Amino acid sequence: MFKKIFIVFNLLLIMVTGVANDYFQRENIIVIIAQNHGSNDRSSSISAHINGHYLNVAFLADLGSVTIKILDESYTMLELSYIETPSGYQYYIPLEGRYTLLIALEDGDEYYGDFEVSE
Repeated sequence: MFKKIFIVFNLLLIMVTGVANDYFQRENIIVIIAQNHGSNDRSSSISAHINGHYLNVAFLADLGSVTIKILDESYTMLELSYIETPSGYQYYIPLEGRYTLLIALEDGDEYYGDFEVSE
């Protein structure tokens, strides 16, 4: 009986480890860089990651109204959104490729992050 439980436990552990590895390999953190900001760099208040084809952005502090732009490799704008913070934002990117996330605050501060979408 103990041997069967041990074998089942090890099989479950292998399956969970495989799923976790697949999840973490597909989810990539996007480094947010201050491009133009005043005396207060608020890039630590912006969290972004790509999970498969889904771009997820979270604003961890109240930054007021922000403009979000998503540009492809040739700097063609795919998305333009205006949202109130603190909040979250999600966008589906259908094609593989390299992209840039641009975030502009009401006071003129700008932040960006480059990322890649792959299968």
